[in-house]
Amino acid sequence: MRASLTLFLLVLGASSPAWAAPQFCSKPEGKAEQLICTDPELQSRDAALAVIYAAARAKAKPTQQKRLAVEQKGWWNGVRDCWKADDLRACIVTNYELRTVELQTSWSLAPSHAPVHFRCADGADIDVTYFDTQPPSLIATRKQEQSLMRAALAASGARYIGRNESLWERQGEVRVTWGYQAPETTCSKR
Repeated sequence: MRASLTLFLLVLGASSPAWAAPQFCSKPEGKAEQLICTDPELQSRDAALAVIYAAARAKAKPTQQKRLAVEQKGWWNGVRDCWKADDLRACIVTNYELRTVELQTSWSLAPSHAPVHFRCADGADIDVTYFDTQPPSLIATRKQEQSLMRAALAASGARYIGRNESLWERQGEVRVTWGYQAPETTCSKR
C-alpha cells in the first residue's frame, strides 16, 4: 500500500505543482473556498481528489458519469456548508477524506483484500472487504445493505465507523452495530 500511495503522490507532484490553487481560487465564494485557497494542505487534498475523480470518470459508463457528476456536485455543496460547523477546517478535511475514500472504494481505485465473512449472534451474515485507503476503510454488506466505514481511533483493536454502522475488531472478536441506535452484536469469522 505504501508503495502505491508513494507512486500516486509522485505522479500527482509531477503532474501539478504542489502550490497550484484550485480553479475556484480565482474568485473564492464563501468561507470554505476562502480557507481552501489559503491553505496549501487543503489545496493538495483538492488536487489529489481531482485526480481520483478523473480516474473514476474514466472508468464510468456515460450514464454513470452523469450520476457521478451529480454526486460530486452534492459533495461540493456539503463542503461549502462547512461554514456552519464549529471547526471549519476539520469539516473540510473530513469531507475530502470521505469523498476520496468513497470514490476509491466504489470505483476500485484502491487495493482491496478478499472479503471476510462473519456470522453474527443476531443471525445475520456480514461480508467485509477491506481497502488500502487513507484512512483505511471497508465496505460491509449485511442483508443486501452496504455500509462504507472508515478507520477511527480506538484504544485497542481496529474500529471502523460508517454513517449509522460500526465494526470493531478486538482480541479476535468482532462487534457490529448496524443502524441508528441498533444494539451491538458479536460476530465470528465463518
